[in-house]
Amino acid sequence: MNEATGKKPDLVPDDEGSVDINGFPIHWQKFGHGPTIVLLIPGALGTAKSDFYVQLTGPLAFDFNRYTFIAVELPGWGKSRPPKRPYGLDVYDNDVKCCMQLMDHLNYHSYSVLGWSDGAKVAILLAILQPSKVQAVAASGIYVFANKTNILPFLKTQKIETWDKKMRGNYEEIYGPELLQQLWDNHCNWCRDLQATIMAVNAAKPELKDLRFAIHNDLMNGLGRIRCPVLIIHGDKDALIPLEQPLYCQERIANCTLRRFPDAKHNLHQTHTMEFRQLIDQFFEDSGDFY
Repeated sequence: MNEATGKKPDLVPDDEGSVDINGFPIHWQKFGHGPTIVLLIPGALGTAKSDFYVQLTGPLAFDFNRYTFIAVELPGWGKSRPPKRPYGLDVYDNDVKCCMQLMDHLNYHSYSVLGWSDGAKVAILLAILQPSKVQAVAASGIYVFANKTNILPFLKTQKIETWDKKMRGNYEEIYGPELLQQLWDNHCNWCRDLQATIMAVNAAKPELKDLRFAIHNDLMNGLGRIRCPVLIIHGDKDALIPLEQPLYCQERIANCTLRRFPDAKHNLHQTHTMEFRQLIDQFFEDSGDFY
């Protein structure tokens, strides 16, 4: 930490660049030079530095002799803008297509994926849609369906001044306070529209009060098509993601392990860093024997 500014030192990637994909300048960074190739997908708003800093630098970082990480910034986040993020039911389709084409562009045709939060959704979709290329997926903080109540915790985060100061600082370094609030407003307003759609269906058809609304059709209904090993990671004190979400995935993915952290929250990889690294190391090692 820089004591004068309160900011963390910049990450220094081995390589980085941007590729024009689907009208977005998709930005990527490479860390490490090991034989295990991992596509690293941050959450909403995220970059390698904001979301995976402790995984990529310092004493608890992953072993770069073992791994090559390609950290992507999803469309509309970080340096992968403008244009604005294309919100709608196909927003994750665009994320997945950009990730697929990025890895092809970089000549990685067989790789594993590690995703957190929104990035966990994209990671799981890649396993469904790229079965010949994705070797293993680790997904932390996964959310696959909405109902009339489980969107409400997201909406409570709309005002960024309510965020944890340290977490907010991670994103303000990238965007500044004003732009950060604008971008998060866009994300929360999309969630609010989804909530309104579900409530309208509930009002019109009360018998559907327990309706589960797919965030993405394949994400909710295509889990049975996944062939590779999957590790789902969940913090039991996650205020945003209820346990029913990872359990839903575990029940429908054939080769799936659910690892729960009883005292962890949504960002458990940042608070339980050593345990998280050991878990991921063992999972990718075991997954190598699957093929």
